Amino acid sequence: LVLLMGAGYGKRIPIDEFGTQGRGGSGLVTADSAKMKQTGPVVAARVLAMDEEVLLISAEGMVARTAVKDLPSGTRAARGSRVMGLRGNDQLVALALISGDGL
Repeated sequence: LVLLMGAGYGKRIPIDEFGTQGRGGSGLVTADSAKMKQTGPVVAARVLAMDEEVLLISAEGMVARTAVKDLPSGTRAARGSRVMGLRGNDQLVALALISGDGL
């Protein structure tokens, strides 16, 4: 699972950290609301293969291309690491999957 936050933070979480839950389950914390002042809100959460590439897109039009395998690995409880350097009040707003044929 790739999780991206508005302030340019992100992490790659192994999908097996998310167990199945039965009826009445209370859910799992993936992004700590206490840390959102620093990391920003969740802007993307996608299950992606390690060999795929993505575009990280900011509100002011900055675009960064990266391989999923190059995104920092973390746990559900981790804050994440900076995946995109943003200027001023710019925010990370989208993640776009690059198809196998390129752009």
